[in-house]
Amino acid sequence: MSKNWIDASVPLHTGMVHWPTDPPVNFERFADMNKGAVCNVSKVAMCCHAGTHMDGLNHFIKDGAPLDT
Repeated sequence: MSKNWIDASVPLHTGMVHWPTDPPVNFERFADMNKGAVCNVSKVAMCCHAGTHMDGLNHFIKDGAPLDT
């Protein structure tokens, strides 16, 4: 097995391509030090199928195994 990995992941960002029936990907700055907050905090809203991902068998098979098994 090669010790070199090639990362083919798609970077996540607001407005990225997503499945038409899934909610859109949205990153939002929740607290901002430039606006007086004590730290920067962001929140993310997205479907677990956004971007590069793997699906368990249970995605399409009713009694299929999830990825954590």
